[in-house]
Amino acid sequence: MGFTKPALYYYFHSKHDLLEALAAPALDRLERLADVGSPPLLRPGVGCSRSC
Repeated sequence: MGFTKPALYYYFHSKHDLLEALAAPALDRLERLADVGSPPLLRPGVGCSRSC
């Protein structure tokens, strides 16, 4: 990819930090879609006659 492991760890101190930085934008978008995109009847516990 054109970078070395030490160069990568200069910006990200651990694999966890790297994974978090890579996943954060996608998880943020998914969370926004879930909050805005769900009709009220599809939210857990709303409009269900049984335990949701």
